[in-house]
Amino acid sequence: MQKHDINNFDTFILDLDSTVWSGIEPTFWAKKLEFPIRRSGKRIYDKNKNYIELTNGIKEFLSYLNFKHKKISFLTRGALPDVEYNKQPAIVWLKKFGIYTLFNYENYAIHKTELKSNFLKVYKKTMFIDDNPIDLKDISEKYPEVTNIDKNSFTDWRELI
Repeated sequence: MQKHDINNFDTFILDLDSTVWSGIEPTFWAKKLEFPIRRSGKRIYDKNKNYIELTNGIKEFLSYLNFKHKKISFLTRGALPDVEYNKQPAIVWLKKFGIYTLFNYENYAIHKTELKSNFLKVYKKTMFIDDNPIDLKDISEKYPEVTNIDKNSFTDWRELI
């Protein structure tokens, strides 16, 4: 991974699935969890003992960016159709993890068929972090001024601080 000084950026836009959190298996997305749920440490478990888990260092990373007065948003294609925003799984899980309020800019939960580039809100010097090569390519092509980081290129968010 190319090292970037995050202090030189104004805005950070993060994917959620496989970026802010990971699932019990690689293709287990947060919207697959079934109620009732319970939180235990860095994990949220559902009725079937499936879980999502915060990735290493994400709380520290988000807290650091907030302390530095950076704009932080999430842009996830994990939305369920016909479900209001506050009841979307991603929003419920972010609140359950206690990190929803750390995302202080433009937040979007969109349907899996939509392009993230249609929702990206660039503000000054922007960094986009995602695990999906299709989304990274989409953003890179439509917003060449945005710095893309592949979440697969690091294991702990504190590496970026």
